[in-house]
Amino acid sequence: MTRSIVFSCDDGDPQDLKVARIMARKGIKGIFYVPIVNLSDGREVLKPKEIRKLAQDFEIGCHGYSHNDLTKMSARKAAFACVS
Repeated sequence: MTRSIVFSCDDGDPQDLKVARIMARKGIKGIFYVPIVNLSDGREVLKPKEIRKLAQDFEIGCHGYSHNDLTKMSARKAAFACVS
């Protein structure tokens, strides 16, 4: 029986690039969840150029434009955050 795991990195921290290099060297696949901006706590996120580089070897996912809690937004703002 073959077993698989999925490794995911969250929040688009610039240190994710270091993690990605290690994962690539070891042949580990993964998904990086990257917001465009991080308004929830103001931390720096990956720049578009860095996201494109990361996407060459890994899947990129997103759980909202600004990483804010969607359950605390109006339906209209939450919809915008998901499709922007």
